[in-house]
Amino acid sequence: LMVGDEIKSIDNQDLNTKEDDEIELLLKGQPGTPTKLSILRYGSEVPIEKQVLRRKIDIDIIPYYGMLDSITGYISLASFTKNAASKTTKAFNDLKKENMKALIFDLRGNGGGLIGEAVDILNIFIDKDTEVVRIKSRVRDKNAIYRTRREAKDTQIPLVVLVDKNSASASEIVSGAIQDLDRGIVLG
Repeated sequence: LMVGDEIKSIDNQDLNTKEDDEIELLLKGQPGTPTKLSILRYGSEVPIEKQVLRRKIDIDIIPYYGMLDSITGYISLASFTKNAASKTTKAFNDLKKENMKALIFDLRGNGGGLIGEAVDILNIFIDKDTEVVRIKSRVRDKNAIYRTRREAKDTQIPLVVLVDKNSASASEIVSGAIQDLDRGIVLG
């Protein structure tokens, strides 16, 4: 399969009339079981039949972190799933041990996730009890204010947050708070 392939059918079931949750159920299944996909590749008019084997996939939420030079650290965060904050904190601490003096925090392509993880990641750079996001709803009971809960790891390190058109949800909360609190620069 290639980026840009359009799945037209799964096990001979046409997807044109299916909702996203129905398609998800067709794709998912017991690891080790096969499924047949009919895909339309960009530039082609004839669908291609592919048989794929389902398997359990664990995606590393931090695909890379390391030092770019003698003082600049880099952390790429793929999503704000469970344990994103603890894994980001571990990466940050590891880079500090390598004498990191500035950080590039890459949220490009990060579609978001759990708001609590976003707040805890912000807490690496922003002091305790700082309001970082406020949710206002038409339903008053759904209103919420999120504040950092712990002492920050580093409130002074120069910080650049990379974003793109696919940075959404919790990525927007993190980059927006970093910008609004003058804690770093958002680039993208």
